[in-house]
Amino acid sequence: MTNMSLRLHSIFWCELSFLQELGLLDAQNIVYKLIGPVLVKQDLDEAKATVAKRLEYINGEMWVYL
Repeated sequence: MTNMSLRLHSIFWCELSFLQELGLLDAQNIVYKLIGPVLVKQDLDEAKATVAKRLEYINGEMWVYL
C-alpha cells in the first residue's frame, strides 16, 4: 500500500466511526459543524448525508491508489 492509500484508509475508518456515532443520536440532539473558527448548528440528517457522501468519495479514491 502506498502512503496515500494508507492515509485514505485511515480517514475512511475515522469517517465511518463518526457516521456510526451520528446514528446513535436522535432529533433532540444538536449537531454543530466547524466552519473556520466558528461552530454552526447543522441538521442531523444533513450531517449524516455529508459524512456518507464523504465516505463514498474516499472509497472511490482508495481504489485509485491500490
